[in-house]
Amino acid sequence: MKRVWSYIHQLFLALITAKAFNGTVEVVGGILMLLYGRAVELEVYAFTNYELTEHHNDFIAMYFLKSARNFSISAQHFVAFYLLFHGIINLLMVFLIYKKKIFAYPLSIFLFGAFLIYQIVRVYHNHSTGLAVISVVDVFMIVLTWLEYNRLQKIK
Repeated sequence: MKRVWSYIHQLFLALITAKAFNGTVEVVGGILMLLYGRAVELEVYAFTNYELTEHHNDFIAMYFLKSARNFSISAQHFVAFYLLFHGIINLLMVFLIYKKKIFAYPLSIFLFGAFLIYQIVRVYHNHSTGLAVISVVDVFMIVLTWLEYNRLQKIK
């Protein structure tokens, strides 16, 4: 049983490190979205232009181009602020967990759960595959955080 807990602990550490990296990417992405959001459409157009001249019906290129064209200013601001908020919360929780603050574990479970509920609602309304994948990872993170918290409680 001790070996299983060791594996769970190692998996938790790996996932919490990935969460820190993800939080950093989200904060940087949110800042870039606020500063250069409208340039996204131009970049997507430049990126897909060659492919569309070669293959007029390229599904992936058309999908990205259509998505960029439908990316309104309000959607841009929503994505930017969501990324910033979610990234900052992730970084704060990871920092507190790395510092071994015991209160951070239940708080993380609560906050990740709140984000998960919101993400599930968004997936239901928008049918976003990317957000669905992130939600599955968040469920896994919540379970591992709970197991790690229980492990630490048994050690004390």
